[in-house]
Amino acid sequence: MRQLVLHNEFTYDDWYEFLREMLHDIGVKEEKSLFLLVDNQIFDEAMLEDINNLLNIGEVPNLYAFED
Repeated sequence: MRQLVLHNEFTYDDWYEFLREMLHDIGVKEEKSLFLLVDNQIFDEAMLEDINNLLNIGEVPNLYAFED
């Protein structure tokens, strides 16, 4: 189980790292998971776009570098 913990210096890069780790656990390790996000954890509207993309097309654009 993984939980998103926000802190004063939480950045968009931290958000992407959280998503990469979560998707790795779900996809590669085949762990069952529940993604729960509450409104006070949303620090930028771009996070909602990422979640929308994940739900609609199954990926988050530019989440991984080209080499990955």
